Amino acid sequence: MVDAIAARINRSAGTRGYDGNGVCYVAFGPHRAARLNITFAAGARPHGSYDVASETIAQEKKDYGVSRLRRWLGEA
Repeated sequence: MVDAIAARINRSAGTRGYDGNGVCYVAFGPHRAARLNITFAAGARPHGSYDVASETIAQEKKDYGVSRLRRWLGEA
């Protein structure tokens, strides 16, 4: 998505488009989270799957958050 915004600002072709896939984590307390996998493709109804809350997904959610902070703010 950022690539598309930058391409529009710079009036260039960009490097890649948005494929419509997204993930949303839902916390169920400090040690469990569920995951929603959703596709929002143009011309189709949104569809996806739900992975029930678990400690494994909670750790995945935490790792994802840490990776975004490092990506956006650099190594801490």
